[in-house]
Amino acid sequence: MPAVATKLAQFLVAGLCVLLIGSCRSATTTDTGGSDVTVERRAPAAAYCQRGVVEVAGFRKPSRATGEWSVITVLANGSSAPCGVRGAPKVELRDAEGEPMSFEYVVNGGMYVRRTESTRITLDPGGRAYVKVAKYRCDLGVATRAETIRIVALGVDATARLPRWASLATCHADEPQGRLEISALVGSFDAAGG
Repeated sequence: MPAVATKLAQFLVAGLCVLLIGSCRSATTTDTGGSDVTVERRAPAAAYCQRGVVEVAGFRKPSRATGEWSVITVLANGSSAPCGVRGAPKVELRDAEGEPMSFEYVVNGGMYVRRTESTRITLDPGGRAYVKVAKYRCDLGVATRAETIRIVALGVDATARLPRWASLATCHADEPQGRLEISALVGSFDAAGG
């Protein structure tokens, strides 16, 4: 009878492991009957992406609020192995001459960008992450249009030419330049405000 109880205990522990822990790797513990029970644990997360691995894969138009000019940048893992990204990125916009554009930068919140928890995103090969960049429109006219965008965060350092429809620009000198709002890196277009 004790052998049946031991086997039942092993079966129950293994079942609980699968339900509570998920995918696993081996670790051994000993039950009161002296037999070993194998319990599985989660494998460690993939390392953060190396410089140059995550690239700009394109741009998407989000649904926009009144007066909003914005773009969602799609970032993709260009390597053959999973890797991680994280954070509320630093964004730099440059004009046609390659000069940095002057904005008040607001990271992870504002009028057009939802405040979200900065979490680690594991990107499988070809996997995508998203970041939204938004600002209020120019009512009196555009002074300088952004031509390129650079996004830097943990596991990301990517630069690309912006599409013409993105409309990220400094405004005429007689109006406030406004704030450039930047979302945290997120794992879906919808989470980015799409």
